[in-house]
Amino acid sequence: MIAPDFRETFAINLKDPAKKFIEANHGTELWLALEPAIIEIQQTRDELKNAGSYKCDVEQLKKFQELYAKNYCNAMLLNKYFSFSNNSPSSINVAFAWGDSFSKDKVTAYSPVLEALSSKYNYGVCLGRMACFMPLDGDGIKYACRYMQ
Repeated sequence: MIAPDFRETFAINLKDPAKKFIEANHGTELWLALEPAIIEIQQTRDELKNAGSYKCDVEQLKKFQELYAKNYCNAMLLNKYFSFSNNSPSSINVAFAWGDSFSKDKVTAYSPVLEALSSKYNYGVCLGRMACFMPLDGDGIKYACRYMQ
C-alpha cells in the first residue's frame, strides 16, 4: 500500500480541565464565552477517532481531511493561548495522546504541538489514500497525481 495507516486518535477530556483552569484563573465569564469553542474542539477530536474505519472511502476521506485541517488549526490556537502541564496551577492538565501509525505505540505529550503535527500527518494520509482509491477516469488521474505530491 502506498498510503500509510492513520495515526490513531485516543480520547482525551479537554472540557473539564479547561473549565477548571479558566474559571480559577480568569473567572466564570470567560469560561462561558469560551465554552462553545472548547466543546467544538472536543467534538472535532472525538469524530477523528473514526477515521480508521473509512480508509478506502474517498468521500469520507475528504470529510476527514477537512476535520484534520480544522483540528490542526485548533491545536495551534490552544498552543498559542494556553499552557498544558500536569503539575502547574497555571496550566491545563491535559495530555494529548496519539498512536504511532507504524509501531502502534501510544505517544502522549502535554503539548498541543503533538496534536497539530499528528493532524497534519493524518491530513497527508487522507490525500494519499484518496489518490489510491479514487476513480482515475476523466481528470481523476490528474487529481490523484496532485494528491500524491
